[in-house]
Amino acid sequence: MTAKRHHFISQCYLRGFTENPASPKLFVVDFKKRRMFLATLANVALQRDFHTIDALGVEPDIVEKKLAEGFESDLGPALRRIVATGSLDDEKDRGLVFFFMALLFIKNPAMRDTIGEFIGRVAEFQMKMKAANPEAWEADMARAKSEGTIPQDADTSEMRRHVLKGNFKYGLSVPGHLHMEFRTVSDLLPYFHGRKWMLCRSAAGQTGFITSDNPVCLMWQDPSRREPPGLGGYRTQLVFSVSNELAILGTYESAGRTVEADDDLIAVINGNILPSVNRQVYARAGDFMYAMPHNKATVRGFDLLEDPVSRR
Repeated sequence: MTAKRHHFISQCYLRGFTENPASPKLFVVDFKKRRMFLATLANVALQRDFHTIDALGVEPDIVEKKLAEGFESDLGPALRRIVATGSLDDEKDRGLVFFFMALLFIKNPAMRDTIGEFIGRVAEFQMKMKAANPEAWEADMARAKSEGTIPQDADTSEMRRHVLKGNFKYGLSVPGHLHMEFRTVSDLLPYFHGRKWMLCRSAAGQTGFITSDNPVCLMWQDPSRREPPGLGGYRTQLVFSVSNELAILGTYESAGRTVEADDDLIAVINGNILPSVNRQVYARAGDFMYAMPHNKATVRGFDLLEDPVSRR
């Protein structure tokens, strides 16, 4: 059976935020639906046809299957080893996690919307420029017919009229997104490997770290800066929760080290994750702690929907 419900965040990663890995469930805070609930891994961080391709002789869900059978079968054990050792010293495990983080950074619904809208605006502008010149338009359409891009009997005059009126919707297909995403990952990896990483481990009995549907969080070290940060920018940090027990922070300036995270540090790290959430927060339980500059004190996850950060 062809899979249609595709996960944009791997279930083997989300399993690390569950109480019982044998019967895993996540505590979910949904900013859009304004509710909290428990959910199985199969029912979160997914989108219909997110990896579907349409190519002759190829299964539509081949990308989804290859990710699950290949990459994710290696990623799950790597994540568990990193959590168990509290270390990124193993080169292969570190490479797998950084590749996963780079993939998450570029391959998510919100990023696709942003890229699709930008490409759509550029494409619409280009098409209207072409349509503004009738002679150039007909020459271009004749070439498209000869190449088989459009049918031979296409009414190019009618097409031009619709283009000029803005009646067409422009964007990027799923295969187009996938091609760009997987090609871009290799360009992003140096910005992960080039950082120095601090590993923050929670102690037994602590509520631990949270994650979200946009789990790789890039931010300025100086929270007063308002311009968008870049992956290559100094004085920026990447925050990523590896599991409920381990979070990592990467900068270009600080020395890499491992620290035992107390309740205050856990709350600050969780607070750094929340502004990047697209829609949903995932946690082991609703009693997780977070703190943000506008909070007068540490806040529990059960109260998150009352916080302004949850309103999009």
